[in-house]
Amino acid sequence: MERQFVEFEEKTVEKALELACKHFNCTEKELEYEIITKGSTGLFGLGGRKAKIKAKCLKEEAEEKEPPESDTVSSEDVETPLVQEEGEPQPEQGKEEGEAFEEDREETLRVAKEVADALLQQAGLEAEVVIQTNEDGPFLEILGPDLSLIIGKEGDTLNALEYMVNRILSKKLPGCRGVSIDAGGYREKRSKNLKLLAQRTASKAKRLGKDLALNPMGARDRRTVHIALKSFPGVKTRSIGEGLRRKVLIVPLRKKKRDTRRRKNNYRNRSGNRSSQG
Repeated sequence: MERQFVEFEEKTVEKALELACKHFNCTEKELEYEIITKGSTGLFGLGGRKAKIKAKCLKEEAEEKEPPESDTVSSEDVETPLVQEEGEPQPEQGKEEGEAFEEDREETLRVAKEVADALLQQAGLEAEVVIQTNEDGPFLEILGPDLSLIIGKEGDTLNALEYMVNRILSKKLPGCRGVSIDAGGYREKRSKNLKLLAQRTASKAKRLGKDLALNPMGARDRRTVHIALKSFPGVKTRSIGEGLRRKVLIVPLRKKKRDTRRRKNNYRNRSGNRSSQG
């Protein structure tokens, strides 16, 4: 019976070929194969895709294993020996991919700084990344002439950069804590302005006795508002809306009581009018 091609996936074509050889128990020279995709690592390990080949063994006595239902074999599908050859080094426990381990904070900041520097350089932006410390702990600060471009509208670009750095960081140092990134003190200024705006709007909501909504903002800014008004007397906050239109609604706590009292008074007036008419 003619052997069928089996697909193999791995990080590189070379590793996929090794996987095929292990699967068929043969050498690479005894394989007939075709490269489907060469694979790519993506930017700093993000957005990459695996290499894929399809192969079959030309050796008559090849010990072919039963292919999985998907007809695609990955490294997880091939059994590895429980006991290694004598003299072969044992893999270090806890360093395999997928196991989280906490990295030293200094190392985390160093790697995060390298990633941020590389991203800014690839974007063609003139800036310097330095490690700073405030009351919340160490963070990365971006300095230079292109701060307005790096910050973007209401900090959108800075938020995106921080997200990318932390995604890449989690790939490089699994289990590490994320880092905060600021640019020219923008976040501190933004936080102070948001707190003042939140408090003014809360006072106005209480005075008018009605709900007031702030303009749509990102998750970080909404969290700042919620925290700023957590201890503010007489109001509560909640987020409303979806996606880019999500915003914070400030609700005065006495509003419902006044509405209930108003409905009761209206009911009494209507009842009194009916009685006088009767």
